[in-house]
Amino acid sequence: MADIPATSEPRMIRKVVRITSNQDQPSDYQYWITRPISERLDAVEMLRQSYLSFLPDVPTRLQRVYRVTQLRATHVYKPFKAETFSLGGDMMHDRDKLYAERGM
Repeated sequence: MADIPATSEPRMIRKVVRITSNQDQPSDYQYWITRPISERLDAVEMLRQSYLSFLPDVPTRLQRVYRVTQLRATHVYKPFKAETFSLGGDMMHDRDKLYAERGM
């Protein structure tokens, strides 16, 4: 380091204050999305352990739970019949006649 001469005048340190709104602040999400996955996982683990330290009756490790299940058939397929039907022979295909009959 260079020695500062005793004859030099003292420097003034200026305080810098910036007033911004919450919308102008960079979001935490934008910061964390740029971090590597390993760093994000380390941060989550640190937060988890910090939270669990306040709960003395809860173990600090995550509990491993797994269950072996066997799938069984739940649906039985039944054959189906297709039936034909008639909409009737008295259908009006002319929209203007239909509206006139209904008074529209």
